[in-house]
Amino acid sequence: MGVIIYLGAWGGRTLDEEQGDGGNTYTIILTLLAVAVSMYLVVRQTKNLHE
Repeated sequence: MGVIIYLGAWGGRTLDEEQGDGGNTYTIILTLLAVAVSMYLVVRQTKNLHE
């Protein structure tokens, strides 16, 4: 879970640096997307444990 979030934040930061406009839009979007993916994976694994 932490690795996915870290990679999302790193990718967003990299894209923001390449854009050069001083914003952090990509960092926010990719980090939130990575959190959503991580939560989905945790819920899916939890459901599989109970089956």
